[in-house]
Amino acid sequence: MIIVFNETNHVINVSLEQNWMAGGIMASIE
Repeated sequence: MIIVFNETNHVINVSLEQNWMAGGIMASIE
């Protein structure tokens, strides 16, 4: 249970980080 929860958190964190990076790149282009 804890392992699954940690995996889910990791996936969410990676998604947020990728979105943040994409947002930063878009801002740089503009």
